[in-house]
Amino acid sequence: MKFSTIAPALVAVGAIALAGCGPARNVEGLGGSCYTDVKGNYADVYHQNAGIAVGSKVGKATASGILGWINTGDASIESAAKVGGVTKISYVDYHTTNLLGLMKSYTVVVHGE
Repeated sequence: MKFSTIAPALVAVGAIALAGCGPARNVEGLGGSCYTDVKGNYADVYHQNAGIAVGSKVGKATASGILGWINTGDASIESAAKVGGVTKISYVDYHTTNLLGLMKSYTVVVHGE
């Protein structure tokens, strides 16, 4: 076999194998493919509820992935609110981690009453 016919196949296989090495979530431009550990808030929810008391209830919901091939979980705001018994959301935070695309997690944290 000629190298010119094998090379495109090798490039395609390499691209597919490395597809899971991307950022867990590109948050405010801080998604890193080697290591990410970022916390922040959803500005749209935060600003809509500016001036509302923080609240005493907190709910968390997490989704995680391995190798970019197996991803599970429900990291929705709705799920986090249910877990914490929050019916009136004050604001929402997130926490995302990524280690070489091998292990990723994304957690939504809902604060409110």
